[in-house]
This record gives sequence, structure tokens and C-alpha cells, in this order.
Amino acid sequence: MNITKNLKISIIFMTSVLVSTVLCISLLYQLASHSSQTAIHTGMRHNMDTYLQAETSAVQDFVSSSEQALILFSKSPVVKEYLKNQNNKDLFQKAQSYTTEYYNHLENWEGLYIANWNSKVLTYNVPEVIGKVLREGDRLEELRNGMLNAKNGIYNLGIIASPGTGKLCLSMYVPVFDTDGKTPIGYVGAGVFNDQLDTILKKNSISGLTKSQFYMINTETKINYINPDKKTLAKETTDPILLKQIELTKKQKKEGTFDYNDKIVIYKQMKNYPWSLILVNDKNEVLSSANATNKKLLFSCIVAEILICILCLLAVIITTKPLKKTATAIQKLGMLDLTPSKELQTYINGKSEVGILATEIDHMRNVFLDIINTLHSCSDAIHTSSESMTNHASELVDAVVTNASTTEQLAASMSTTTNVLTALNEKVKTIDQLISNVESVIEKGNSKSNELLDSAETIENKSQSSYKDSERNIELNRKQIEEAVNKLQELSQINTLVADILELSNQTNLLSLNASIEAARAGEAGRGFAVVASEIGNLANNSSTTAETIKNICLNASGNIKDVSNCFNQIVDYLESNVTPKFAEFSEIARGNNTMSVELQEIISNIKIIVDEFVDFVKMVTTQMSQIGEAATQNEEGIDIIVEQNNQTSLIAEHISTAIEQNNESAEQLRNIIEKFHY
Repeated sequence: MNITKNLKISIIFMTSVLVSTVLCISLLYQLASHSSQTAIHTGMRHNMDTYLQAETSAVQDFVSSSEQALILFSKSPVVKEYLKNQNNKDLFQKAQSYTTEYYNHLENWEGLYIANWNSKVLTYNVPEVIGKVLREGDRLEELRNGMLNAKNGIYNLGIIASPGTGKLCLSMYVPVFDTDGKTPIGYVGAGVFNDQLDTILKKNSISGLTKSQFYMINTETKINYINPDKKTLAKETTDPILLKQIELTKKQKKEGTFDYNDKIVIYKQMKNYPWSLILVNDKNEVLSSANATNKKLLFSCIVAEILICILCLLAVIITTKPLKKTATAIQKLGMLDLTPSKELQTYINGKSEVGILATEIDHMRNVFLDIINTLHSCSDAIHTSSESMTNHASELVDAVVTNASTTEQLAASMSTTTNVLTALNEKVKTIDQLISNVESVIEKGNSKSNELLDSAETIENKSQSSYKDSERNIELNRKQIEEAVNKLQELSQINTLVADILELSNQTNLLSLNASIEAARAGEAGRGFAVVASEIGNLANNSSTTAETIKNICLNASGNIKDVSNCFNQIVDYLESNVTPKFAEFSEIARGNNTMSVELQEIISNIKIIVDEFVDFVKMVTTQMSQIGEAATQNEEGIDIIVEQNNQTSLIAEHISTAIEQNNESAEQLRNIIEKFHY
């Protein structure tokens, strides 16, 4: 894989084709070579077998024709008449003339003769031999038995060395019977030179086997009948090839083939004769034609491989030319060059693989163009959204700052209110103490009413003094109560501040809505801004809820303050309208008439009742002041929540600023990416 990843497809294709064709042609060559060698070897063996069969037939024809010629010679009436009348000179002359004439019509015969049953030559083609006895004793008896037992009426001794010439001859004998067909009266004999057979056999040849050697041997006597080495003729063979063939024949293998070293031997045993025809060939010569064929085949394979390579090279050049164009177009895309390729236009919308590839490349280029246009739009939208969000973030920061300032003012006001309430509470405690003192005085006055009756002047003086003191104290308390009520009325400013907080909360909510809209416009890139905008909206809603709570508390506090103010006014009015006149009347009564002591006692009782009512009012005021204190505490807690939410809003504003900066960086990166494309 690592080897081929950097190679061109043409090289890979050519290498693959070259290797595959070399392997295929090599395999084809091996198969063809083996098949041709097998076929040629089989053909050669078949030719050799055919040749040997032809030679066997030639030998058989030679023997048969020779035998027929001798049988025909023995059938002549002259032969039988002369054998029956051997002393008849006329018959001798006829028989001799017939023998000579018959012999002269034959070719390559050694001799032709007529002999009696004792093997005495009666006629011969060579007159000097006439009268000679050829066999005696056992040899004669063997000859007679052979002729009498011979099949087809002829006794063939085979090829033997002629006693007269020493040459190899086919020796044949035909018995001649009397008219009864049973009594032998003599025989005819002949010898045919083996040269004639050799000449006949040489007429046959094997094409392509010039080094083949033909042998004919007697498997019983091991005598060479035909041998390329003329010196071995008529002699017992010592050739190991022929000796091996004789052994095979003795094993009843009458015909067959075998290899001996670098020789191929094929042999055939003739019927009715102990003769074997043997053909010996050189293996190299047998396979030479196969080798020549293999060389031609190898040359053809090499030429075919070269032609295939040339054709493949042309095919690769033709087929890879458009691929190179597509590769160039792909490289242009890789270099972010989106300009249309003129060379690729001819292949676009084609049905071939190159056409499909070119179409897809052009489609990819168009997709890149669409992506770039979309990126342009997204970049512009992000830039616009960033500017808008920057403005809104600035407004949000300003609103947070204003909200913080307002909250601080509200906190300061609440602190002042708390201090005022504390002082007012102390004053109320003082009033309560004064009332307690008044009650104590009234009780003492009630207990000492009798003493007052006795000492009216003293009571008058004391009443006058008490009247003045009460008047001063009431006046002083009235001023302090008015001052406390005025300070409590400053709590109404909280409603104004709460209204400002609600206004800021609404503005924050509006900014959150604008941020959500801008984030939606930015799409995927503005998803983070949408989350931040949602958090700002939630914070604005929480601020609004808290402000509403503070507003309600302030409204309750304002109502309580009004109640307290009314209560104080009622107390002051009551003191001014009831207590002070009572003290005046008491003083007047004390100064006017001591008899009014009873009325004074009643008045004191009424004062006690009024004082009790005043105590109840003071307790109610104390309770309301506690409620106002709790409301102030709740206001402080609400203000703390607002301060904490303002801090969170500040953090969110900072996150928005950071996100805007990242958004601007992303937009800048998009612009840089787009600028890398050429279109």
C-alpha cells in the first residue's frame, strides 16, 4: 500500500498489465511448451511406431514375396517330373533351363536350386554346384523334419550366413511331394541376399529423425541381420540396447518402447519368426523439433507481450489523458481555484467514468461557490449582528451602571429610612415613658384627690405647672412626630426608585429580546448569544419581579406611614383638643373653686381612660413601626438581590462582549478563508 500510494495510475496500470500478461503468457508458454513437447514426443513415437510397422510390413512382404516366389517355382511340373525321373537328361535340361530362367527373373537372390530328398543338388543357377550334397546326418534330418512340419508348405530358416558366400541370406525350403501329396520326392531351396531387404528398408524414412538407426536381430541366436555397423552383420550382438530388447522379448513383450540413456528405443517382434525390428533414436533429435517449436512459441510470446505492452501503453495514454485533465481540475480545487476548467467542459455530463467524474468535479466547484457566497452572507450577517450586539451590550452595561447607581441610592435611602425609624421608635418609647409617667401622676392624683381638695392652691399651682409642662411636652412631641412623619414620607422615594428599576428591567428585557433576534439572524454562530440573551431576559424578569415585590412592600409601608401619621395627628389633635383644654379647665377650676375637686376627680378618671386609649394608640404605633422595620429589612434584602442580579448582569454583559469579540474573530477567519478561494 505504501509503495503504490505515490505512483501514478498509468504506472500502476502498466505494471499490473505487464506483470499479469507476463505471468499469463509465461503460464501459457509453459502449458503450450509442455503440450507441444508431449504432442511432438507422442507424434514422434507414433511416427517411429508407424515407421517400424512399415518396416515390419516391408520385411513381411519381402519374406512373403520371396516365399511365394519359391513356392511358385516348386509348383512347376518340370520340377516334379524331374524329381521323379532324376536320371532323365532331357528333363534335367528342362529343369536346369527353368531354374536358370526363373533365377534370372529374380533380383538379389543368392541362388535357386532343385535337390532330392537327400539334399543332393540337381539343378542350380550356378552349374558348378550341381551334384553337391548340402546336408547330411542330423542336419539333413533336421531339414527334412522342418520341411514336413512347415506351415504354409514352406520351411523358412530365416536369415542366415550363406555357407557359400558368407553373406546373410534368407534361407527357404519347399518340399515337393509325389502325386499322392504325401510322399516327399525332393525339395527346392533358395537364398535371398539380405542386402535386398536392407535396400527395401532404407526406402522408408522418418521425417525429422536423421540420426535414427534401424536394427534387425534374431532374438534366439542374437545374430545381427541389419546393423548400421556392417562389421557386426552375421555376428552375435554385444550392443546393450539390443541385448535389453532380447531380454524384453523373452519376457513375452513382443513390442514396445523404452529409454536407454539418451536414446529412445522402439521395437517389434515379427510373427512366426524370431526376428525383431528395432528403431533407435536420439532423444535430443526427437525433441529438437519440440525445442524449435518452443523457441518459435517463445518468440511469439515475446512479440505478443511487446505488442500487448504497446497496445496497453496506447490505451493508457488515451484513457489517462482525460484523467490527467480531471486530476488537474481536482488539483485546482485543492489550491482553492474555483475558476471553470476549459479542458474539463468537454467531458461534463458525459456517460463515461471520466464524464461522471468531470460532472461531479464541476458540481463540487459550484457547491464551493455556493458555500463561499453563503459564507459571505454569514460573515456580513455576523458582522452586522456583532455591531448591533455591541451597541446593545453597551446599552445594557449603561443600564446596569444606572441600575447599580439607582440601587445604591435606594440602599442609602433605605438606610436613612431605617435610621429614621430607629429614632422614631426611640421617640415612641419616650412617649410611652411619658404616658407611663402621666399614668403614675394620675394615679397619684387620684389617690391624693382628697389631699387636692384640701390643698387647692397647691393643686392649682401644680396644675398650672403641669399644664404648662404638658403643653410644652405636647408641643415638643408634636414637632418630633411631625419630623418623624416627614422622614417616614421620604420612603415614598422608594417607589420612584422602584419605578426606575422596573423601567431598567423593561429596557433589559427589550435588550434581551433584541439580542435573541440578532442571535437568530446569526444562525448557528449566534446560538451562544441566544443562550446569553435568554439568561439576560430571565434576569430582567427576576429584577422586574423583585422590583414589583419592593413596590408592593413600599406601597404597604406608605400606607402604614400614612396610618402612623394619621395616628400621630390624632394623638396630637387629641392632646391639643382634649388634654390641654382639660388641664386648662382643671387649672381654672382649681383657681376658681375648690368645690370642683369632685369634677377634677372625674376629669382625672377621664384622663386615665384617655391615657389608656393613648397607650393603646402608642402600642398600635409601636406595632406598625415594627412592621415598617420589617418592611425596611425586606427592602434591604430585595436591594441586596437587585445588587447581586446587577452583578450577574454585569458578568453576562462581559460574556456578551467576549462572545462578540469571538464572533468578530470568527467573522474575520471566515473572510480569510473566503479570500483564499480564487473565483
